[in-house]
Amino acid sequence: MAVMDDEMRIRALEQENLALRQQVAQAEESRSQLKSLIAKRTAALEQQICDRQQSEEALRHSQQKLSLLFQQTPLAIIEWNANREVQEWNPAAERIFGYQRQEAIGRPFGFLLPDLIRDEVNQILAGMNQPQSSHHTINENLTKDGKTIICEWYNVPLIASNGQIVGSASLALDVSERKQTEAKLQEREAFLRTIFDGVQQEIFVVNVTDTGDLRFGGWNWYSEKLIGMTSADAVGKTPEDVFGIELGPQVRQQFSQCLTLQSKVTYEEHLTLENESVWLLTTLNPQFDESGRLYRIVGTSLDIGDRKRAEALLHEKNRDLEQTLAELQHTQTQLIQSEKMSSLGQLVAGVAHEINNPVNFIHGNLSHAHDYTQDLIGLVELYQIHVPNPPAIIQTTTNTIDLDFLKEDLPKVLSSMRVGSERIREIVRSLRTFSRLDEAEFKAVDIHEGIDSTLMILQSRLKAKSDSPSIQILKEYGTLPLVDCYPGQLNQVLMNILSNAIDALEEARSKSATFSPLITICTRVLPINRIAIEIADNGAGMNEQVRSRLFDPFFTTKTVGKGTGLGLSISYQIVAEKHKGRLTCHSATGQGAKFIIEIPIHQTSSKG
Repeated sequence: MAVMDDEMRIRALEQENLALRQQVAQAEESRSQLKSLIAKRTAALEQQICDRQQSEEALRHSQQKLSLLFQQTPLAIIEWNANREVQEWNPAAERIFGYQRQEAIGRPFGFLLPDLIRDEVNQILAGMNQPQSSHHTINENLTKDGKTIICEWYNVPLIASNGQIVGSASLALDVSERKQTEAKLQEREAFLRTIFDGVQQEIFVVNVTDTGDLRFGGWNWYSEKLIGMTSADAVGKTPEDVFGIELGPQVRQQFSQCLTLQSKVTYEEHLTLENESVWLLTTLNPQFDESGRLYRIVGTSLDIGDRKRAEALLHEKNRDLEQTLAELQHTQTQLIQSEKMSSLGQLVAGVAHEINNPVNFIHGNLSHAHDYTQDLIGLVELYQIHVPNPPAIIQTTTNTIDLDFLKEDLPKVLSSMRVGSERIREIVRSLRTFSRLDEAEFKAVDIHEGIDSTLMILQSRLKAKSDSPSIQILKEYGTLPLVDCYPGQLNQVLMNILSNAIDALEEARSKSATFSPLITICTRVLPINRIAIEIADNGAGMNEQVRSRLFDPFFTTKTVGKGTGLGLSISYQIVAEKHKGRLTCHSATGQGAKFIIEIPIHQTSSKG
């Protein structure tokens, strides 16, 4: 029994010991949890202390920034109490209104206001009794020295933590200069608007989009009248939308030119607007933004229709005057030519007539003289046969006159005289052919005969000089039919061209001892009832400037006294007007000159 009791007591003690151990373990666990909780609470407290310190530091920093802002801001900051008396006054308020802080503290609001608006502002401030109420005003204010300025005000209520309004705060900015600038801008805008709306000239705006497209931004009333579209309807439209597919690209091209050049462009344009033809003098002025991008084009267009009509009328009058002058010059040259040809023809015809009579007399008697001479020589030969031994005086005379040589040479002398008289008769015929005084009407003539007669008259100029060779003539005549023409006038053309060719060759051979002057004359039949006469020389030629004026009246490259400038002009008129032909010249410097005369073989109508 005692043993069982002991075992039971031992088991009870073991259970008590186990329970005690469990209690100790639980106590250790609770202690550990308590230590952890204490550590957490301690860390949280330390974090709270750190956060508060940071908040206090941030608050101090914020207060410092707020103080700096209060001191350095360009805005006047004024704090008012519930009685609307100054409680705070920053340096900007001192600069704007002229009152030092100590002078402003405690003053009622009205000391900054003119009498006229004091009641109005008082009502505004009195109405700021709601937490969300605020007010923005722009009004006149007075400075300490009595100067009137314009300030922009922002007023807000000051609310305590219990929600009670304890005062108000104001921010004020001196906008006097801005208001003056705005007033000037408004005045200028009104002035420009008066011009924009009143001027009788087209004014329009073209906006340049970011993509480079062109769209109208509007235009004035005159543009509306001219184009037939209101400014509101034009806004946002392209040139093609406004002017159509025909005029639109033309208008766009001018705008694009201004866009490309980045500068002002002025041009004249002819448009058909509202079924009316309009001439405009348009100026495009580019406008640039701060970055330098051309973002807008402002254009003005002046109606210059009256000027254009006046210019057209003036141009027509000038054309009439030029035509009258040309006709006057033409008439003058014709009179000069007629007088010249008349005088020359009379002179040539007179000389030819005076020479012709005695030459014909001499030429007609030469045959008789030849016959008589042969008879006398035959008689002398009979005497020599039948009287072989004549008296001494006859023999002496026979030896003195060298009878045998006389009989041989006398027929030759007479033959030479006949050749000379024939030559004189040819010259007379050439003179008569050249003058053609008896041929005032159109007639069919041999062109080659006219060329040869002209060369006969110019023969003395073609001969060699003491210091230069003769001018060679190369004739390349084609087979020509008889040609209808004014023979005398056509010969004058040949004379002028050949004389100019000789002048050019004489100048060239005076500059070079080895120069071989040559004139080539070609004739040929052209298609369609025409012939051509080509007269070319191998002289120095002429440049294009001279060649282009060759047939102008009074134009000459010769020195004073050597040329009148009428020869080729008259020749051109004779060929072109009298014969309905063409006279052209082909030449280049150093390559000689070639004149080509083209005239019809048969004239289709009578000429006068």
